[in-house]
Formats: sequence, C-alpha cells, structure tokens
Amino acid sequence: MSKAKVVGKTKVETTTQVVPSVPLDVKVTQWIAMLSAVLSFTLLAYYLRLYPVLLYGWYINEFDPYIRLFMTEQMLKYGTIKGLLWWLHKGYGALFTHFWYPWGINWTIILSPGVSWLGVLAYKVLSHFGFDLLQSAVLLPAIANAAVVPAMFYLGYRLGGKYVGLLAALWSVFTTMFLQRGTAGWFAAEPIFQFIATLGIAFYIESLVRKDNYWILFAVLSALFNGITTWVWGSYVFLWNFYGLFTIVMLLYLLIRIARRQTLPFTIDRLVITYVLTDLGFSAFVAITLGMDSTH
Repeated sequence: MSKAKVVGKTKVETTTQVVPSVPLDVKVTQWIAMLSAVLSFTLLAYYLRLYPVLLYGWYINEFDPYIRLFMTEQMLKYGTIKGLLWWLHKGYGALFTHFWYPWGINWTIILSPGVSWLGVLAYKVLSHFGFDLLQSAVLLPAIANAAVVPAMFYLGYRLGGKYVGLLAALWSVFTTMFLQRGTAGWFAAEPIFQFIATLGIAFYIESLVRKDNYWILFAVLSALFNGITTWVWGSYVFLWNFYGLFTIVMLLYLLIRIARRQTLPFTIDRLVITYVLTDLGFSAFVAITLGMDSTH
C-alpha cells in the first residue's frame, strides 16, 4: 500500500508494508506441535527423575529426607488440616528423642511444614492407587520436579515467546541444577521449591505483560505461590530479595523510557501493585509460621 505525502512543495510517495495475518489453522497446528513437544519433554523428565526407582527400588535418599518422612508420619497422626495446625503451633511443645538422644529436638521449630505437609497430601492421593507412605514420599520429588518442565515453558513463553519457552522446557529436562536433587527419593525442599518458585516468577511476569484487567489475578497468584515457598525451603529469602532487586531495576528502566518519551511496556502503578502483593504474600506466610502460639 502506498500513500502520497506532501513535504513542502514536493510530493513524496511513501510505502506501508502490510504484514499478512497467519491463518487460524496454521496457528492451531503450531500450538499443537509446541504442546506436543512440551508433553514429550515432560514425560522424558518424569522418566529420568523416576529412574532411581527402577534402578534401586523404593528408597529415601540421604539424611534430611528421612527427617521429612518422619515428620510426615507425625502429621498423619492428626490429619491433613489438623496436622498442619499442629506444626504451626510448634508441635504443642513436642520433643522427639529419636534424634540427638537423650536431649531430643522439636523439628517443628527447626523446619518449615511445606515438604512434610505436601507429603501428606501426596499420600492421600497416591494411596488410592495402591502406594504406601514411603512410596508416596519417594515419588513426590520426581513428580514435582518434572512439573518444572511445563512451568519453565510458561515462564519462557511470557518472557520471549513460544520458542523461548520451548528451549527453556528442553533445558529444564536435562540440567543438573534440577536433576541433582530432583530425582525420586529426594524428599526434601529443593525439587518442590523449584516448581513452586518457577510458577511464582511466571505469574509475576504474567501480571506485568497482560493487556487485560485479569493481570491483578496473576498478581494474587504470584503472591500465593511465592508465599508458599516460605513453607518449603528455608532459603526463600534469596527469592524474596530477587523480587525487590528486579522491581528496582524495572522502575529505573521505566523512568528512563519516560524520560525518552518512549512507550511503556506496562505502567509503574501495575509494577508497584504486583510487587507489593508479592511482598505481602511472603510476609503473610512468614507471619503465620512464626506467629503461632506454641501452647496446646
């Protein structure tokens, strides 16, 4: 398409290039191919992470996962909800002399409840398929860590499009960062934290880049998932600080674009609201964990 534009007394011909739209059937085919690839990557990730069961059998790995399993057994004595409340109330002063005999220790003060509580939930589900508590605890890390693959696709897609998401998903299948402590039997914080934290970051980015009014929903989801990380891994503070640093950098970036009179990818108030909600999510879960009364 060409347009005539008058500059002074001279008529200048300008050309506007029309980008052809992609047909619907082509878009559908592309997404089917992408999702099929993500599904294949996820199944491969499950196989790699469940391979220790095929190789060695139903074994818990290392020392810390045994403590988590022991505390899962303690929570099961009370039930799903009452077990969590028992933990948040510092075990009503429980002292487990199975460890550091004869002085004992109260693990509800030392550890966060997330891993053992998710172990209870996993057992409640997997027991319907014939798995006992030990087998459920062995399977949970592999299941949670393989779920990082679609979560990484989602995060990569929101950051750079579907091809970036596909590469991120493929990377998460084989990277030793996930595989080292994400296999079956590693019933500890890392494999579960990696999944929940990835979704928390993805929801944070989603809340910033969305063009509709549903962005606030994803800001709330970011607050919820990031808050849950405080119940899973004791080093959640590194993730918490990351959001503060990221938000400061993005604020500076937006201010530079404003000074240059450039279009903003998202507004400053949206960034601030998303960060405040996420910060409140962290704070709320920390307050619940530390603020419960330890009396019966």
